[in-house]
Amino acid sequence: MAPMNQMKPSDMVAYIGFGEADHAHLRALWPLVEPELDNICAVFYARALSIPVTSAVLGDPGRVSRLMSTLRVWMMELLNGPWDAGYWERRSRIGHRHMEINLPPGAMFSAMSVVREELSRIIMREATNPTETLIALCKVTELDLGVITGTYYDEQREKLMSQLETLIVSNIQAPAILLDSRDIVTASTPAMERLAEARTLIGRPLADSLPPALIEASNLVYHLAHARRLRRSVTLPRVDVVMGGRPLHLAITVVPLDHPRADVLVQVEDQTDAILAEARLRKQENLAQLGTLAATVAHELRNPLAGISGALQVLSRGFEPGDRRAEVMKKVMTQVHGLDALVSDLLAFVRPKDPRREPVALHEVVASVVENATIRFGGIRIGHSGDGEGLGDTEMVRQILLNLVINGCQAAGEGGEVWIDVAGDSVTVSDSGTGLSPEAKERLFEPFFTTRTHGTGLGLANSMLLAQAMGARLLVLDSGPLRGATFQLVLRPLSTPAGSR
Repeated sequence: MAPMNQMKPSDMVAYIGFGEADHAHLRALWPLVEPELDNICAVFYARALSIPVTSAVLGDPGRVSRLMSTLRVWMMELLNGPWDAGYWERRSRIGHRHMEINLPPGAMFSAMSVVREELSRIIMREATNPTETLIALCKVTELDLGVITGTYYDEQREKLMSQLETLIVSNIQAPAILLDSRDIVTASTPAMERLAEARTLIGRPLADSLPPALIEASNLVYHLAHARRLRRSVTLPRVDVVMGGRPLHLAITVVPLDHPRADVLVQVEDQTDAILAEARLRKQENLAQLGTLAATVAHELRNPLAGISGALQVLSRGFEPGDRRAEVMKKVMTQVHGLDALVSDLLAFVRPKDPRREPVALHEVVASVVENATIRFGGIRIGHSGDGEGLGDTEMVRQILLNLVINGCQAAGEGGEVWIDVAGDSVTVSDSGTGLSPEAKERLFEPFFTTRTHGTGLGLANSMLLAQAMGARLLVLDSGPLRGATFQLVLRPLSTPAGSR
């Protein structure tokens, strides 16, 4: 990365007027210095090794011997040039190396002072033009020191900024990444790495960093370009995406930056829990309003239905055998019974009873449910297996399983099959029907939602309420022993300590 604040060597050369005359004086100095190189190197490293800080960096005598050879080359170039771009690049690399080995900045100034002192002695003793030669020496050593320390400070600042950036970013809880102008990730929070299911994102292109589903759903590439072009933040308040098989609701903010390490910030806020909580609250409010309405309607219907049913029974007894009106009356009575069942379901939905807490013998409950359903659906094979027990309300469990088996029989149709499996504290009900659509799976437990023409849509809604009242779970499984829909009721285990739920 290019230095942020360092002057260019060419600017420094022009600033102090380091020109051809200085070059000539330095080249004339070299023959006088060359015989003294070993002595200069010995003095230089004797001084360095006498200081604990620099001695710790220099290390063992073998390393010092190798460094003496490097010092000789450096002094030869210092006095002979050529002082071109390659020369300054080599000086810059010295600054980089000093930063790598963590040499104290003061050591560079002290070292240059030692070199300048030893060369000045030779100049004063042997040079033909000592004043001009000293000035040339001061210029070239100051230039060397400026380039070396400039690189050192720039790279040290970059290192410290990187460490600070890593410290800050690693402690940010929200998912966020920094991208450079080529859309390469330069920094990433742990939360973003968890979201992307990656160990590290730094150094990777955007397309290989974030899940493709997220990039596509948010049209992120377009919004990145848009934010950069306008130099203005872009916020996507709602991005719905499925990642890892889980639906997520995200808010994404793209912020253009002006920094050598980062061109844009992408921050992702997971709003899934908040949105689901809001949806649950709205649902509860709607259900409360619906419950009030349902209770009113149920009470208004129940008494008239009882009167109509009684009147129909009286009228039916007055018909002679074979009277066609008797068949019509029977159909009317069936409809009345259906309305009465709907009223019962409504009342059960809006005013569920308090559950008992007792051991439930699941095999016995399942057997009674199978017996009941077999009488009603004679053309369907209903089988069961297994044994177990859990904590709950026996009658509530019976009602839930009866609702599930009735739904399974209706889905399987004539000649179909329903299978019930008991295992421990759970009961699984599977049918041979056509299964459930994604929409149906999402809305199964909503009141009044039904996939049947004459269904009330309250059976599964009531079943879910009963399960929740007992502290049980009612689940829709992706697959089961038969090809159709599969439901599972999981009771609380008998061993659950009181108050744990």
